[in-house]
Amino acid sequence: MIMRNLIFIFLLSASLPGLQAQPSRALSSSEIHAGIQRLKVLGSVLYVAAHPDDENTRLLACLARERHLRTGYLSLTRGDGGQNLIGDEQGIELGLIRTQELLAARRIDGAEQFFTRAFDFGFSKSTDEALKTWGREKILSDVVWVIRKFQPDVIVTRFPEDARAGHGHHSASGVLAREAFIAAADPNRFKEHFALGVKPWQAKRILWNTFNFGGNNTTSGDQFKMDVGGWLPLPVLVMLLVFALCAVLLHRTRFGQHLFAIGGNREAARFTGISIRFHELIVYALCGFCAGVAGMIHCSQLFSAEPSSGQGFELNAIAAVVVGGTSFSGGIGSMTGTLLGAVIIGILDKGLNQAGVHFSLQYLVKGAVILGAVWLDVRRRGSR
Repeated sequence: MIMRNLIFIFLLSASLPGLQAQPSRALSSSEIHAGIQRLKVLGSVLYVAAHPDDENTRLLACLARERHLRTGYLSLTRGDGGQNLIGDEQGIELGLIRTQELLAARRIDGAEQFFTRAFDFGFSKSTDEALKTWGREKILSDVVWVIRKFQPDVIVTRFPEDARAGHGHHSASGVLAREAFIAAADPNRFKEHFALGVKPWQAKRILWNTFNFGGNNTTSGDQFKMDVGGWLPLPVLVMLLVFALCAVLLHRTRFGQHLFAIGGNREAARFTGISIRFHELIVYALCGFCAGVAGMIHCSQLFSAEPSSGQGFELNAIAAVVVGGTSFSGGIGSMTGTLLGAVIIGILDKGLNQAGVHFSLQYLVKGAVILGAVWLDVRRRGSR
């Protein structure tokens, strides 16, 4: 009987409407909201450095995700000459791996990724050595091309042009960024670009992203500063408020104790004088109220209201509750576990999206998670 119910739950999750043909990657409501917000922002920023992992990913994420600016990272090299402690790949093969790492990072922080033809030949002692090895004009042409194509309003360099950069590649990236800032606006420089559809472009500002790392502090009080932090989003604040209220209601009131009693043994609760119908009515009313609040927040993010826009959310809700330890048989559960389950399902949801898993397969994965959680619950109850 139990196994038949488990199979039914799994088949039910697999037969949801989302199993039909869908785009390869479904956008979450937050991603749709961010896309709508980005329509109102026209600014763009290009970040320039020498290698993969040179970039300030916190700044890129803030500019792209929080400020909704079109953001790009130009890495002069692909990390071909870096160290590899987890494999045998070196040179071009390592460069291919590092390229994919950067592309994956950009899918997370929301920026775009660019490269030049510069090859990472290992540690360089000076700026001149790096520029001579790469071919100064060739790589400068690549940087100018990216600027003219991307058309940034602001260019941000990661490193200074002197020894404080700590590496010839680093300081060379600062030199090339400054020279390209000027050359990109000059119609007499790199005229071959114009046949490919670009025009001269003058960025408004070029800035240096100073740092305090490894005992090398390049920051000062008179520099331009930008706060990359922020307040918690409204949906998170509402979630925390609902969590606190429900936790008090379930674990600190007689009403909550009655709910656990009803879930544990409905008939026993009835014999003790607990009004089953009254408590069920209140619970369903609270569920409807919470669903209404969630719907209003969802619609406010999308700036529209569609009856089917929340389709599929119920599976996430069930999965979060079950993963959080709430028993399908009733009488066992906690708000803390549910919150933890919601976090786990949220991470799983985001991971599946980032990995490009087909929308229909995501339902199967979540159904399998629910099935596994129910199986563990059955085993736990059977061992008592």
